[in-house]
Amino acid sequence: AVGMLFQITDDIMDYRGKEEETGKPVGKDLREGVVTFPILAVTTAENMEALQKELDNVMKGEDPSYLLQYVKENGGIEATLALAAEYGDKATVALDKLPSFEGKDRLYQIVTELIARHI
Repeated sequence: AVGMLFQITDDIMDYRGKEEETGKPVGKDLREGVVTFPILAVTTAENMEALQKELDNVMKGEDPSYLLQYVKENGGIEATLALAAEYGDKATVALDKLPSFEGKDRLYQIVTELIARHI
């Protein structure tokens, strides 16, 4: 759950982070043709072909701004934030079930930080 939470928040940062904060340019995944949950969340049978064409164009060097904005305007970020929250809850529930041990508080802190990380 923690690994999924990390990846999902990383995916969100690709759409709305800042390079100086994330260490990678916004839209990097799209430029590389990496399809992540934010765009999957807004993909339907009706728009799939058009989104694929846009993605192909971005991979050929076009500006990813249209796709980034499309995902934001159509609820892709909100859907991804909801998924991140689900994995945050799963991680917390799993930690709650463990007996006390040195470092358990740090694991809770990591989950909290991941949920809030520049997204």
